Amino acid sequence: MHIYYSQEVISMACENGLTAIIGDGVHKLNPMNTPNRMDKGQLYVIHGVVSGGIEVPPLYAITRHKNVATYRTIFGRLREAIPDDRLKIVLDFEKGMWFKWDVRELRTTSAAEAFHSKLRKMVSRRTHPMLEELLECLQELTILALGRLLHVQDGDKEDLENCRPITRLPVLYKVFTRCILTCIRRTLDEAQPVERAGFRRKFSILDHIITCCRLIEVAREYQEALVLAFIDYKKAFDSVEPAKVRKALEEQSVEMRYSKVLNEYFSVCTTVFRPFHDDIEVSLGKGVRQGDPVSLNLFSACSESVIRNCDWSTFGIPIDGKRPIHLASQMTWC
Repeated sequence: MHIYYSQEVISMACENGLTAIIGDGVHKLNPMNTPNRMDKGQLYVIHGVVSGGIEVPPLYAITRHKNVATYRTIFGRLREAIPDDRLKIVLDFEKGMWFKWDVRELRTTSAAEAFHSKLRKMVSRRTHPMLEELLECLQELTILALGRLLHVQDGDKEDLENCRPITRLPVLYKVFTRCILTCIRRTLDEAQPVERAGFRRKFSILDHIITCCRLIEVAREYQEALVLAFIDYKKAFDSVEPAKVRKALEEQSVEMRYSKVLNEYFSVCTTVFRPFHDDIEVSLGKGVRQGDPVSLNLFSACSESVIRNCDWSTFGIPIDGKRPIHLASQMTWC
């Protein structure tokens, strides 16, 4: 039950021995640099109990827009923290009521007090901290914290396809994958053909734009037919299978020890769905983790592997005895 509480409701909950949990949307810790409005995004925290003697770990959700998915996530985590069937009253706290009624004794757990005190100190330098900085602060405060970052993509916010939970990697794992990338980056860059220079270090999409402009200019000058096909993948990172990643790395002469490490890194990945009352754990058979330093390079390696296995002998424009056929940031076929 989610309510805007009154003093009478709190008293009734305490007198009847019910567990009332304090829930607070912290606008000033909004990481999206938007006005302090509830519908623009905020840090939503469940951080304490009124009575009952139950230790509830701090629960938090960071979201760009508060919607059904936000509450479904935060209250789903609440049910994990308190698995029994006792009544739970979630109190959506208002700062004005806090000072007006002087009800500081409601925060009875020392863990909740310490959580908020440390969080204020860690982000006091900036009103709107960076999203990664805020997540690191939350993870450092307590190992019991249960959080979920909800990333709402463009489109209908009620469409589940546009609201995807993203798991953020600990800093240690980011450092580890960056070290792996440093070891294999040169090998992967050398495996990319000259037509896809934008996928290499120190190059960008501007190099491809210049190439395409030059092709168009020459086609007009010599009155030759030129067809450019631009292909962009929808949710491209979800279409990559780990087995194909390993095969692509082997084809591009990446050392076996690094290939095995990455294979272990992406193995035994699961996600949990909660359609009704019971959780359903599903193994993930494809997809690379967004946010990893190495994920973009792995996707580029897979796309290059696909192109290599296609027969392009009769396609493309002859240039110096070669037929370049893929020239853009995503893919361009000529």
